[in-house]
This record gives sequence, structure tokens and C-alpha cells, in this order.
Amino acid sequence: MNHEDLEIARHHHLYKDQLCFTDGMGLDLKRYHPLSQEARRAARKKAGYTDADVLFVYAAEFSPRKNQALLLRAFASVAKRHPEMKLLLAGTGVLEEECKALVKSLHMETQIQFLGYVDRMGELYPLCDVSVTSSRIEGLPFNVMESMACGLPVVASDIKGHRELVLPGKTGLLFPSGDQKALEQQLEAVYQLRGQLDSYRHNALQHIQRYRLDRVLPDNIKIYTDVIGRTKKK
Repeated sequence: MNHEDLEIARHHHLYKDQLCFTDGMGLDLKRYHPLSQEARRAARKKAGYTDADVLFVYAAEFSPRKNQALLLRAFASVAKRHPEMKLLLAGTGVLEEECKALVKSLHMETQIQFLGYVDRMGELYPLCDVSVTSSRIEGLPFNVMESMACGLPVVASDIKGHRELVLPGKTGLLFPSGDQKALEQQLEAVYQLRGQLDSYRHNALQHIQRYRLDRVLPDNIKIYTDVIGRTKKK
């Protein structure tokens, strides 16, 4: 589902008869889309956020692979200078309590919020300003695609999967995976650009079109139909 995995599979011949590429499993853009300015302002106010708040969001299970601890330390370092910065963490997992303890030790309880399991991310993403992910490994991550479909620029670790979606300077910013200082720099950079993100939003909405469900589903159906056809012939 990303071109780097495709090349790895080709190089090591990690398939039997045929290797197929697909732009993910398809994203339903009816569920993920931006709000009008008026609707967004009203929804933010209802959720307890002001126009001045700069909302970062990371939706992921709390696990070593998703690497929230790196993000928490980097965000705390930057946000202590900018009290209007808020980080919203959606999800649960084995490292959730450990991350909560880390936030407490960083004295960031008012700026970093744990939302627990959120089953309607399509309502949360449009309220936010920036999507962020510190994951160590991905295929083609839904959380990034969903946030982009809601018009959010993305700050992401420079790994395969992320590189498929985040085009530096166009749809977001990348940082070397595991590099806290580099992540701090990108968080500060996107904060400074907070009033000039329209081009990022536009590019994100354009780029995500290739992954929409109505485009990807027919290709996936054809792949499985062809596989079943070959199996029956054998």
C-alpha cells in the first residue's frame, strides 16, 4: 500500500504469483471533510476551545510503535512558550497511563489532553489545526489520511507510509524518526505558520483524492476477483 513496500516486495520476491499495488483500502470522504468557518468556530466553542487556541491532534493507540512519549516531550518543550498550543490525544492502549504520568511530570496537564477512545474522529479533526504523528513504522496510516481529508496539514515522522502522504512544504512537514529536537523544530515551524496554512490545507485536500473509497474500491475488487479466478483455474 506504499511504493517503498512495493519495491521491498519486488526486490526480495515476497509474493507467489503476482504482486499487486493499491492506494490503501479506500477512505470515505463522506465521513471525513472540512467544516465551513462558521460551523468550525461554533463546534470549537461548544468543545471549549477558543479561536486563539492552536489545536494539534494525534489519534493512535498508546503503544511503543506509535511513540507518543517522543511527541509529549517535544510538544512540552515547544508549548511552554506558547500557552495557546493544545495537544489532543485520541485513543487508548497499554502505555496510556505511562503517558499520563509523563505529562504530569512535564506539568503539561492543561495543554495536553487525553480524550480516550473517540469513535467519531470525523467530528474532531475539523476542529483542529494540525495533525501530528510520531509513529515508528506504518503501511498507509488511516489517521493521517483522515486528518488530511479534513484539511489538516501533517507533522509526521519521516518513515515509509508517511512519505506517501506527507509532501514536505506542501501537505505537511517531516522530521527524522525518533529525533526529538527535529520534531520540536517542526512543531515550532508549523505554529509560526498557523495563520498561513491555507495552501497546506488545499494541497492536503487535493492529494487525498487519490485515496478516496469510490476510486480505490473498484481496483481492490478487481485484484481479489483476479486472485479468486486464478485460484479456481488451479
